Amino acid sequence: MLVQTVYKLDDRSKSDDCETRFGKRSIQFSGTLIIGRDQHIDLGERLRLEWRRSRVVIDSKQVNCITYDELLNELQDRLDCYLRAAQAGG
Repeated sequence: MLVQTVYKLDDRSKSDDCETRFGKRSIQFSGTLIIGRDQHIDLGERLRLEWRRSRVVIDSKQVNCITYDELLNELQDRLDCYLRAAQAGG
C-alpha cells in the first residue's frame, strides 16, 4: 500500500490536480510502516525490524518502521507534552 501511495504521489506530481490539491507540483512527504505488537515480536523479527529501519527506502525516501506499541507510546508522549503546555498556559 505504501509503495502504491508513493507511486501515485509521484505520478500525480506532474498534473494540475497535484497543484490544485497541494498548492504546488512538488510536495515533501514521509512514509510509515506500522507492524505488530512488541510482545509478539521475537528476536528474529526484531532483527528484521531493525534492518528495515536502517535500509527501507522508497523513491529515495526513508520509511519509518515502527511497531503498534511504539506508535502508541509516541502519540501518548506527544499528547502529554501538549497537555502540559496547555496547563502551563502555553
